[in-house]
Amino acid sequence: MCPRLIQGHSEGLMSPQCFERLVPLFPFLDAVVLTGFGEPFINPHLPEFISAIRGAGARPCLSTNATLLNETRARAALEAGVQHVQFSIDAGTRETYERIRTGARWANVIANARLFHDLRKRGDYDEVETGWVFILMRDNWRELPQAVKLAAEIGFDLFTAKLIERRELAFEQDQDIYDTYGNLVIDRREFEDVLSQSQRIAAEADMTFVVHDFFAGYAGACLADPLRGVFVDWMGNITPCCHLPVRDEMRDYPEHSFGNVQDAHIFDILAGPRAQAFWNMWRTRTIPYVCRRCHQVARLPERQTYRSVEKLPF
Repeated sequence: MCPRLIQGHSEGLMSPQCFERLVPLFPFLDAVVLTGFGEPFINPHLPEFISAIRGAGARPCLSTNATLLNETRARAALEAGVQHVQFSIDAGTRETYERIRTGARWANVIANARLFHDLRKRGDYDEVETGWVFILMRDNWRELPQAVKLAAEIGFDLFTAKLIERRELAFEQDQDIYDTYGNLVIDRREFEDVLSQSQRIAAEADMTFVVHDFFAGYAGACLADPLRGVFVDWMGNITPCCHLPVRDEMRDYPEHSFGNVQDAHIFDILAGPRAQAFWNMWRTRTIPYVCRRCHQVARLPERQTYRSVEKLPF
């Protein structure tokens, strides 16, 4: 379910030394999401990272598949000051979940979710928000009400039904509930009934329920919101968003890379010509060349009102 291996690169964990080079930026941020291409609880330094973000005045957030979320890790994250945790669970039954999430066990993940919420309640961590994230697919969309009901029972604050974001693999194309033009390819009436049931269950439990539309985005930008955030991979490469990762350990950066925090100060990178040129294009309703084939751009509201450029001006 993670596209980290689509382009291929050696995997690794962000080091404390690399993370430290990002800290000066944190006081200027609303949130820092400690999820890249992989499971954040694999990194043994996660509690340190959470604490540093919280100490700098930003909100520490993360997304997890919950397979590793035992009591020790959950307690450490809560005590470090995590403020938002998303659980990626794409089903409402064991059979469907274990078919989609190869290698994971439904009983284990649900037990870990219950454990986290129990620790949150007993530890008086009321400020910690939790969300269940459900990627809508042709194999699972009918189970949405069951998942919403279970999320409400466990005590989740938010339930988000998302769409497949990249649509590059054959699996993604086969499973997407929309075609590339935004036409629903499943039964509309039945889908609307499933959404209605889910909304009713969430409302009765006072749980926020969000469903992503096909055409979606932020003011002047796509749903990845490149005007308000950047993506940093484990090697320290800075790119516009997680859909444009740098996949080169030889430091021969592609044109969409802003730079690497191992080579330059984070402020110098963000104030540099590469980052500024990219953002100025979005501000003038121009689709940067490197974004032209992204599925998020295809979903951009009023896409026809944006112009495109052939390459970045540097």
